[in-house]
Amino acid sequence: MSDITPHLTDEFITLLSDYFTRKEEVILERAYELGRRAVGAKLTVLDMVTIQQDALVKFLLGMLGSENIADITKTAAELFSESLAPFELAQRSSQEGTVILRNLKEALESRVAEQTEEIRREKDFAQKLVETAQVIILVLDKDGRVIQYNPFMEKVSGYRLEEVRGSDWFSIFLPASDRSRVRELFLRVLSETDKGGINPILTRDGKERLIDWSCTNLKDGANNSTGVLCVGQDITEKAKLQEQLVEKERLAAMSVTAAKLIHEIGNPLNGMSLTVTLLERHLSVVKEQDSRVKSSIDKLLKEISRLSQLIYDFKFFAGSERYVFKPTSLAAVAAEVLDLEGPNYALRGIQVEQAIPGDLPLIMADADKIKQVVLNLCKNAVEAMPEGGMLTLRGSNPGENVILEIVDTGVGIPPNLDLFTPFTTTKTSGTGLGLMIVRQIVSMHRGHLTYSREANSQTVFRLTLPRLQSVAVTS
Repeated sequence: MSDITPHLTDEFITLLSDYFTRKEEVILERAYELGRRAVGAKLTVLDMVTIQQDALVKFLLGMLGSENIADITKTAAELFSESLAPFELAQRSSQEGTVILRNLKEALESRVAEQTEEIRREKDFAQKLVETAQVIILVLDKDGRVIQYNPFMEKVSGYRLEEVRGSDWFSIFLPASDRSRVRELFLRVLSETDKGGINPILTRDGKERLIDWSCTNLKDGANNSTGVLCVGQDITEKAKLQEQLVEKERLAAMSVTAAKLIHEIGNPLNGMSLTVTLLERHLSVVKEQDSRVKSSIDKLLKEISRLSQLIYDFKFFAGSERYVFKPTSLAAVAAEVLDLEGPNYALRGIQVEQAIPGDLPLIMADADKIKQVVLNLCKNAVEAMPEGGMLTLRGSNPGENVILEIVDTGVGIPPNLDLFTPFTTTKTSGTGLGLMIVRQIVSMHRGHLTYSREANSQTVFRLTLPRLQSVAVTS
């Protein structure tokens, strides 16, 4: 029992006496207030009933001589009922509140569970999209450090995320020549003045892949830039196909030009050659020859021969050559070339190294034309090593292609020189059409030819042709 109990007992006795003598509403209000005080004092209904019973007993003991015991008891019942009203209200409110709160709690928990499950499903879906998407998804912080990227980026680059997380993106993944330009682009994305662009990235094995980027500036709740989200599409193969298409269109234009040149120059040139030859024979029977005349005739014959070779080269662009495609071993063609030319290379101080697997897949090709390609590439490589050197032929078959690389340790190719441009050559003599002819032949085989300068100063010409089961060529 609380310390308030004696006071409540005395006050109930006073209320009983007052209410018995004059039944006024204000006395019942006083009883109600006593009940509220008891609730405030955290008394229970049982405590209150005990207090009331004690007050009634004491009041009745004081009224033993009275004849109105029944009226007193009835009056006490009314008074005590009023004082218990706050307990009933509190209990009822508590019960109702408990039910309401329980219902609210259950509804809230159900809603939270639904939203949590929905968020989990959306998160799982988004995660699967990131993990299976065939595009690069990359997150960099505002300083250009790697925060996150998806499995496709791991596949393209060869780097696992754990290896490079927190590292500078530009120093690891960008060629040195592109770092400054791409860093400026990154800063423009951060300032929301740009959305991305196209640039190459370096893979783990040192190769370049061309990526088309679309970037978004990431911000925190205070609208401050925190980094960049980039979605990149690997367009390396697409760019190669576009390059091949452009090359085919250029070769087609060259073919038209070649046909005109052959027609306009070929016949007159043959006549000139015949006339000069007859003149040379005529002068050979003259007893006293003018040396200046003989020298001029020799120069004429030399220039006519050069122009005839030029016309012969142009025939390839005119489409006059017929191709006969058959299953062909590129390894066998390369071996045949080396058997034929190997002794000549040795005389020039050239060492030959062959690294071509014997089980290299077959290609569908015109063997004579491919032999001409390999002969021409080896000839160029040897001529680039006038003081001797190493000629290496390497074969491989990644994916659906067969690759033959012709590597030399010669003088190299001057920067900014495109050897596939017509009439471009590093030699003191020649038409500058040799590589154009080679590329034309390769194009007819649905392959492509590239060249590069490696870190060890070696020049590499890379011939790539579709393997037999992935190409169908008609003659």
